Amino acid sequence: MSHLRSRTLTTRNAPVHRWVWYRRTAIGGLTLLGVCWAGTVPAQPSSGGRPAARPSGKAPVAVAGKSFLERVIQRRNPTEWKLQTFIHLDSYQNTNVGSPTKGPGAGTPGQSPVTIIPFNFETAAIVFPVPPSTAGSEMPDRGVTARIRMDGTIFQAKPTWIPDLPCGAKYGRWDLTTFKGRTIDLEFETLQTCWEIVFDEAAANKAVWPTANKWSADARSAWDAQLGIEPGLASVRDALTKWCEGKPPQSIPPVQLAKFLASKVLEGIQPSGDGLVSSRTGLLQGFALKGHDTVLKDSRGSEHDIAALLCAVYRAAGLPARIIIGFDVSESDPQTAGLVHNGEGAVHTWVEFCVEDETVLAANGFPTRLWIPVDVARQRKTSNKAPPLDRPWKYFGSSDQTDSMIPLAFHFHPPLSGAVAHGSPLLWGWMTTPEAQPAAQSIRFLAGQPSKTVTPRNGTK
Repeated sequence: MSHLRSRTLTTRNAPVHRWVWYRRTAIGGLTLLGVCWAGTVPAQPSSGGRPAARPSGKAPVAVAGKSFLERVIQRRNPTEWKLQTFIHLDSYQNTNVGSPTKGPGAGTPGQSPVTIIPFNFETAAIVFPVPPSTAGSEMPDRGVTARIRMDGTIFQAKPTWIPDLPCGAKYGRWDLTTFKGRTIDLEFETLQTCWEIVFDEAAANKAVWPTANKWSADARSAWDAQLGIEPGLASVRDALTKWCEGKPPQSIPPVQLAKFLASKVLEGIQPSGDGLVSSRTGLLQGFALKGHDTVLKDSRGSEHDIAALLCAVYRAAGLPARIIIGFDVSESDPQTAGLVHNGEGAVHTWVEFCVEDETVLAANGFPTRLWIPVDVARQRKTSNKAPPLDRPWKYFGSSDQTDSMIPLAFHFHPPLSGAVAHGSPLLWGWMTTPEAQPAAQSIRFLAGQPSKTVTPRNGTK
């Protein structure tokens, strides 16, 4: 009956999002559950345990125009994808030899009795990530479409979008009303375009640390702790100090620092296990994250552990970074269309770090920003030794695989206070009243090419 509930992370260096739960009575006397946006607590300047910034000097004057960052990453070979994500929830049931042999909850002859706790809630709010734009992907404006079945009956609900979350994340929220039953099925469908990436490292190396470490607010939101990524741990700070030989990390430019730290994680952590929890029938039930302390102590971890550690090390060094959890079409089993978790798995996690050009303003009025991908797990498959730092790496910036990697989320679990998953983090979450619901969860994916509208030769449709 275990479930995972998100907790509010209080930080001094990034905006803290506050959510206020409330009830209101709608027409017809229905009691609904809503989430009220209560504003953002302004960031407070602090070192937060991070290395000191480089000497500030005089801040450059930002102007509108073109930044050198615009030529750092080029996209090629676009591929359009339709991804369906299916989440299945079973109400809690457990074999219990102490339950009665007759009456409700009793087992059948020759079998152990079963305890069943059906779903029973007055309201529910389901949250699911809107696939974000990344260095190698974009999504049309339509967002996410959802179909919800409760005991086989389709429930129609329009989403409310929750934007401006840490790391640039965005979530959809679907509100449900009273339900008593055994199963809930959530089906989410997204359309995305994914590209291969060509990286101009020489141009990227012109990036410098912002004056007085004054990153934009969006970049600062990719600095601090989240579920599975804890840059403030002593083990992470100790590893950073060891790898940098006690020198300030920001004594070298940000792109060179990112590559150097990636080489240390690549060579220091041996890939081990898939980092996933699966049922006896092979269905994926969540992520099994070891935590940075264990990964650093054992020098072993899954690709999800390794990506999370690299992200934490980047953040501890003062470099904004985020994980990207995606569905890797190239790794999925064509016989099962990615529905069943196999030994290799089709869920892949990599990292993007941020650089900014504070001398040139983007259209939104903030410094021009660029996210650069780093895929240590794939680089490790080519060799257990990092390539020379003065040469291009196949999966540092550049990648010929990102056209088949469909992003899902920037978080293993939604960064929303009160969101609950069951057993292990699994991208989604929900909030139910009057109490949390015990459940068993599983997820599967189906990726394919979206159908296209064909225009006849006479010009009519």
